[in-house]
Amino acid sequence: FPRLRADNNLVIPEDKLPKPPVVEQPVEEEEEEEEVTYTFVCKNNAGYYPNYNLSDATRFTTTDKGSASCSGKTVSGSATSPEFI
Repeated sequence: FPRLRADNNLVIPEDKLPKPPVVEQPVEEEEEEEEVTYTFVCKNNAGYYPNYNLSDATRFTTTDKGSASCSGKTVSGSATSPEFI
């Protein structure tokens, strides 16, 4: 018989080892809040900001309709207000 010189020469196949106990953990359902975004343009009676036409208008987005602002955006020198599209 050959002499064993190492401390851990015994090899046990994985399928022969005892399996650890299965502990079921409750799965917490995460409620995902969908963030709604609103798109708006700035408009007054003369047209849309900055080039009068809706197709050329700068689009802005917000998650709160109440926070839509056209402050500082004028068309023909007149103030504009948000219009949601």
